[in-house]
Amino acid sequence: MSGNLHSVDGRTALSDTFRAAVPGNPLASHTVGALDGIAIRIRGPSVTETSKPAEFFGRKGFFSLNVQAVCDGHCRFIYANTAAPGSMHDSAAWCQSRLAKQLESGALNMLLHFLIGDDAFTVSDSLLAPWSGQVLSVEKDAFNFYLSQLRQTIERAFGILHARWGVLWRPIQLSLRTSGPLVGALMKLHNYIIDSPHEDATLAQAADDVSDWVPSTEQCQGGPRVFTARDHTTSKRRVELTCMIDNAGLRRPSSK
Repeated sequence: MSGNLHSVDGRTALSDTFRAAVPGNPLASHTVGALDGIAIRIRGPSVTETSKPAEFFGRKGFFSLNVQAVCDGHCRFIYANTAAPGSMHDSAAWCQSRLAKQLESGALNMLLHFLIGDDAFTVSDSLLAPWSGQVLSVEKDAFNFYLSQLRQTIERAFGILHARWGVLWRPIQLSLRTSGPLVGALMKLHNYIIDSPHEDATLAQAADDVSDWVPSTEQCQGGPRVFTARDHTTSKRRVELTCMIDNAGLRRPSSK
């Protein structure tokens, strides 16, 4: 896969792709990957391939693999786990992946960089997800807006992948053992095409500069009432970034 999450230079290069993709986004300069899951249809596995074939039958009504993938700002895949069965929830499928285990154990310390995902994932300082709730403060709503701007890259990456490879339009007719590696190979070809000089969708480098974020103890202008004790315990980084966005006067743009 493209990219290198294990070095400072590699993570800086990855964050630059998000700065180019969404110029001016206040979270882009420390975002190194957008995470999500996709159900890849497969034929129903036999009992000779797995002791629990029913686990591959997902809630969408077909047999599948729950593929967890991370992409950069140019929609290139930088990590994928293709081993989870289709019935497994995204958060559980992610937790069993090698990358998630490295982040959880501290074997991979991304310092000020982080991944982003949707509300299916458990938030932490290394994986930021939206604030939950139907009625949010303007500070939390602004954070969710800017996070969503960046997270859409993984949705586009999946869309491009699926549209480009006809083998994904119907259940993969390979053994369970080889279906996952096929998906991984398609993702590598996907990256190769994006990097090709003939690829029309190549993104231009952004001219806009985004101020670097550093950990801060400052509070939002709205005051401490915005956050609960649990907010601080779950992810101090998400609180700090929400305060940074608020103190910069940034808000979700009006729909008018």
